[in-house]
Amino acid sequence: MERAQSLFAFAGLRWNDATARFIERSTSGGDNPRYYSIFRDPIIAATKWRSELSAIEIAKYMAIADRVLPGKFSV
Repeated sequence: MERAQSLFAFAGLRWNDATARFIERSTSGGDNPRYYSIFRDPIIAATKWRSELSAIEIAKYMAIADRVLPGKFSV
């Protein structure tokens, strides 16, 4: 929430209770199966691939990503 508030301040946008409630609701929705849903837990959404891909697939993709600079920063 603090990061969102600082981004709003940086962009010159007003922060209010409705904004805080929306951010709270939209980031605590669990694992919403709809791809374009805005109501999902960002941690679950960002790491879901780890449980959906096999170890062989993960190793293959990580080897490809490691060939470029941004890939070297991945976890």
